[in-house]
Amino acid sequence: MPFRLLAARAVWLSALVALVASASDTPWDLRWARKGGLSVEVASEATVEVEGVTLDLREFSYLSHEWNGEEIRIAGHLAVPRSDVELPAMVLVTDGMGGAKRMAAAENVVALAIDRVGEGDSTGPKDDYKNWLDIDEGTDIRNSWMHHYVMSAMRAITYLSGLEQVSADAIGVSGTSRGGVCSLLTSAVDERVALAVPIAATGDIARTETYPDNWIASIFLALGGKTNDSPAFLRFVRHYDPVQYVGRFHGLVWIINGTQDEFFPITSTVAFMAGEGSTRLEAVYDADHGYYGNDQGRFDSYLNAGIGPRLAGCASKAIRAVLHGEGVLPSTPQLRVSVDGDMLSGRALIDGSDEVVAAQMIYSVDGAYTFSRVAMERADADVPEWRASADLDAGASLATFVEVEYRDDV
Repeated sequence: MPFRLLAARAVWLSALVALVASASDTPWDLRWARKGGLSVEVASEATVEVEGVTLDLREFSYLSHEWNGEEIRIAGHLAVPRSDVELPAMVLVTDGMGGAKRMAAAENVVALAIDRVGEGDSTGPKDDYKNWLDIDEGTDIRNSWMHHYVMSAMRAITYLSGLEQVSADAIGVSGTSRGGVCSLLTSAVDERVALAVPIAATGDIARTETYPDNWIASIFLALGGKTNDSPAFLRFVRHYDPVQYVGRFHGLVWIINGTQDEFFPITSTVAFMAGEGSTRLEAVYDADHGYYGNDQGRFDSYLNAGIGPRLAGCASKAIRAVLHGEGVLPSTPQLRVSVDGDMLSGRALIDGSDEVVAAQMIYSVDGAYTFSRVAMERADADVPEWRASADLDAGASLATFVEVEYRDDV
């Protein structure tokens, strides 16, 4: 699979202001997450062959934590490649056994997929926005469904850390949409995370709520029964919006997001590049949030066909470089653009530590709604600068990217 890396600039972005919760007001019981008993109950075990790889499978459940007198037990779907050495591991917070088997076979990792809290065979509060926002003033901040979700992910890491087949210092977490939010929060609060791969998820929900036709107002708050000035919403933003943790993530955060994602717009995606720490971006041009759930019918509104292999290639590159310690992870391209009349010019410094197949400048003149592309050429064989230019019809809402495709080194 080709590996592609993008740098992004949006000239119309406002400054990011983060309100970080104090340590005394945190929802995270890290001691329990790491040390509490798991009370594992195994339902079944089997051995299968997937793509020529022998996998040992286990269906089981574990104790995440107790809440309001109820045990919250999480259904786990484990796939372990046969190996004579310890392997890295991935927690998949929005997948089942099928996803665990694919990940384990393709990436040679121990893969643990979990059912979301209150969904599938997991117990606990149901995944609905009323439960997300059930944190009115005076209510314990841990009453939010998102708290239970992140706790379940941290407890999955604890389970994996105790397996003899797993290298405990090489564990990653990944999920899509709300699972991506969970992945980001887990990376922010649990130092055991070496790699987070959030897909179709960022945050910055307070600013997103101010945009026309945004999902925060029309779906999240409407279905949650709250308003944008309610204590519950403000508390959720403070504690469970990943943008509040920018600069405090552990390990490498590898964000994969569509530029037309209607839930997490490009402004929120780029906001995550503002802080310190190892945060990288794969911005998928002409891809919307719906793609990640389907590529048919009403979801097929952009250039969704063929995006899957690109995303898999990016995730695979990060897993190999960060968790396996194999190959190189090129630096994020550095892009400079200028506009002279109706001419857009771009110059990009591109890391050549891995073989560059192609590069292209991708630009929008309608506020990152639709994009055009133009190939970039290397200015000099001895200088890592690539150049491109394009005619503009307008440029008031200009957003630009550079995409680099690297040779697959599998």
